[in-house]
Amino acid sequence: MPELFHVKPPGEILQVGESRLHVLAEGDGPVVVLCGGLAGNWFDWDDCARHLQSDHTVVRFDRPGFGLSEPTSEVPTVRGEAQRIRDVLDILGLSGPAVVVGHSIAGFYVEGFARLFPDRAAGMLLLDSSAEKEPKRLFPR
Repeated sequence: MPELFHVKPPGEILQVGESRLHVLAEGDGPVVVLCGGLAGNWFDWDDCARHLQSDHTVVRFDRPGFGLSEPTSEVPTVRGEAQRIRDVLDILGLSGPAVVVGHSIAGFYVEGFARLFPDRAAGMLLLDSSAEKEPKRLFPR
């Protein structure tokens, strides 16, 4: 019977706040954080990361319950996900400004990051995302 070989995925599992997240940082240079949309995983960014990492530090991570990160009972919020981006950068020792890229729902998270931590955001890129210019209220005033 043949043996099965298990390949260790790139990156590492880090304690980020209350969550154990799979985090991958590659390359060297200005920091770019790639944040996937709903049910997005670190490997969805492989082609993009491969092109950027020759002259950038590319950070990817799986949000709780996705990819290789452990699930949590925490309900995601824009503020919480923006803080998670900041916490990942802090744990990696990347304290300077970063370009944050958000696909789909992660566009809200990177916009939140840029608004809440403007000194940490060198730029923001929204890919197939939404932005509310004038958000509607759920209940009348």
